[in-house]
Amino acid sequence: MTTHKNVNKVFTPPMNYALKRAKGKPESLLFYLSAMEYLWQKGFHHISRICRNQEGGLYVAEGEELYFLTEWIEGPCLDFSQSEQLDLAADVLGSFHRQGAGFIPPADCLPRNDIGRWPDKWQLRIMDLKIMGSLSRGGKNDFDHLFHQMLPQGLRDAEQSLSMLQGGEYRSYCRTLEERKPLCHRDFVYHNLILHQGEVFIIDFEYCVQDSPLVDLARFLRTSFVEQPWEIKTGERILARYQDQAPLSPAEQTLLLALLVFPHELWRAGHNWYLSGQRKKNAYQLLCCYGEIYHRKVQFWRKMEQGFLSL
Repeated sequence: MTTHKNVNKVFTPPMNYALKRAKGKPESLLFYLSAMEYLWQKGFHHISRICRNQEGGLYVAEGEELYFLTEWIEGPCLDFSQSEQLDLAADVLGSFHRQGAGFIPPADCLPRNDIGRWPDKWQLRIMDLKIMGSLSRGGKNDFDHLFHQMLPQGLRDAEQSLSMLQGGEYRSYCRTLEERKPLCHRDFVYHNLILHQGEVFIIDFEYCVQDSPLVDLARFLRTSFVEQPWEIKTGERILARYQDQAPLSPAEQTLLLALLVFPHELWRAGHNWYLSGQRKKNAYQLLCCYGEIYHRKVQFWRKMEQGFLSL
């Protein structure tokens, strides 16, 4: 047995397994393990299959520790700079969202449901930005100077995004989500995507929640622009492949734009620097990068407004 981060790789030829210690309460663990089991039963096999214990349960308890076992998926993480791998990721995300609909959490789990909560989250993050703006005032260092310079435009973008979510379209959309009962991975990034025998597998469902699939799609778009930030052709390619599996309604197209308009990168860099208690080394680099590519992001929004999602 070897350890990879917080996962133990168990060698039992001819198959290897991943033994993982879970954090939190059993009720929380049961939610996302049940979601994984639901996906497998629906025919979505681009995930690690859970191995049940001898009593048929999804996990075991050893004192206060909780463990679960899945099949080990061998392979490298995806490289988003490779167009073919980007296509595979878009395909599997669309398939995941399509087949993950209809999930009803078991009665003995702790449900995680964020449907309808976007405006509240946005308001809290706007408050964060304003607090961070106050902390940056006076310009004690390069980060302070740059953050304070970029903040006014960031606040305008944040307010615009919030305004797009406060209309009746979002409320109506949330009512349809309550009926669809979708699943959202909420951490759909390259290091949680494994390339195995030409196919993509999604791992690490700890942050799984019931919410709009647009959360995953927006984050995928933001993190996929590795070599060419906010490249319009790359965005068109991703969205075309995704919609082959899970077409977006007109309301979803508008709300996806709202998610992309919000200055997530500015908020994250500031949060790392001012509020998290630790000044991460890459915070200043993240802020500089956001400033350098901001004009490309605006061009991407404008192209979306022209309707390339429907092509």
